[in-house]
Amino acid sequence: MPLAWVDEIAGLEPAINFLQGNGYTSKLWPQEGVEKQFMAYLPLQGWLHIIFQKIFSFSIYTIRLPYALFLVSGAAFLYKSLSMRHLSTVALLAVVMIILNEKSLFETTRAIRVEPISFLLLCIAYFGFTTRNFHITMAASALMMTLHPYLWPVAIVFMISSFKERNGAAHWTNTLKPSILWLYPAALGLFFLAFIHFNIEDFADQLLNQASRHENAGGIGTQLSNHFYGRFWPYYRTQPYIPFLVYGALLASVINGIKRHISHFDVALIATHIFWIINLGPMHRYNSVLIILSLFVLVPFIIRIEHLRFKPIGVLALSSVLMISCIDVSSRQVMAQMQRTERNPESFLDWLSENIPEGNTIIAGHEIAYYEAVANTNLDFFLFNTTPYRFDFEQYDNLLLISPQVFKEANIIAQYKVEGGTSLGWIKNSGTKTYQDLYLLKVKDAKTYQIVLTQMKNQNTVNNQKSKNR
Repeated sequence: MPLAWVDEIAGLEPAINFLQGNGYTSKLWPQEGVEKQFMAYLPLQGWLHIIFQKIFSFSIYTIRLPYALFLVSGAAFLYKSLSMRHLSTVALLAVVMIILNEKSLFETTRAIRVEPISFLLLCIAYFGFTTRNFHITMAASALMMTLHPYLWPVAIVFMISSFKERNGAAHWTNTLKPSILWLYPAALGLFFLAFIHFNIEDFADQLLNQASRHENAGGIGTQLSNHFYGRFWPYYRTQPYIPFLVYGALLASVINGIKRHISHFDVALIATHIFWIINLGPMHRYNSVLIILSLFVLVPFIIRIEHLRFKPIGVLALSSVLMISCIDVSSRQVMAQMQRTERNPESFLDWLSENIPEGNTIIAGHEIAYYEAVANTNLDFFLFNTTPYRFDFEQYDNLLLISPQVFKEANIIAQYKVEGGTSLGWIKNSGTKTYQDLYLLKVKDAKTYQIVLTQMKNQNTVNNQKSKNR
């Protein structure tokens, strides 16, 4: 069980506001206008939160459960699609496990990000191509358009390919002929426009502001280095085969283009690389999209390798990659299991609820507090590292913080302690965080609160920089 963190809460909060009757709005995001209509992020993730919260009761577990379902469902579609390509069961299972163990997909499933949804939609689209059911591919591609801009190149290529292949078009311009497949993006587009009240100008402003925080800056040399080297920096130690998989697939796609044997998967991969080089900064957590597209491109090569006379060499190579892929996942799982009591969110929330003073209260410092704020009408939550703050601190009786350290300007209300935590040195020295030893602090007035918040923001910046330099 990972700790609650910023992406989880930021993606969830507009949907919870909507369910509470406050509109699809936000008080946590920095973009101007989000308190009236949240449009800084494409809405599919929020729509899914709304649907699942209509089904389940609100808790930290039910918020995270759908992401496990997305992962399992995506794996099922991928397995079914590959099984139609005459791969052996052993090779099939190995390939699917390697993808599930891939660092960015594994981490983002635990962290409630959009990547598990991307994985599911990509695998559904691939299944549609495999079965030549272009309605499935078109529906999945249209949904990609409402999930994240980094999927737009894939979605556009898949939609054009679906039109072209269903119509039997010899040239891509013939895809403009009338087709029932147009209904999928058209209907979803109209629904989205109605959802944002046709406020396209504010939507563009908010989305572009959010995109600017993730752009790949610098000259072309820097952009290329960021994309092909910096993007994969966490992999070189634990999953070094991943960059070679991506580079190899891109090279294969380019060669296929030169030979004029290019497929829609080749085009989608090349288009995504170009789009990401220009626009998307080197955040490794996005990488699962490139890796899944690379797999789609390399499936024919995997089939050929499996049917070579030197099959034992292929088995040995695949087994080695599978074993390496398990190391990172297994070590993290062992660590999480050893820290189980220290990571238990329900115990921490019980402790927090017991120690919050009576009166109108606001809290920041750790994202886990948002779950308490949803359940407590006298408690408001904000992200201390995201400005502007949309709360008037003068209006609150209690100004609280959750912090791993104390500040001279704040009084300690309580410190969280659990028995039975791990005593193993390698886990304690790994840098992983738990709820153990967190302080609940109270600040006397709004001016002092701002001072402490500034100190926390500065320390957070230093910690982030240290993490990047590891």
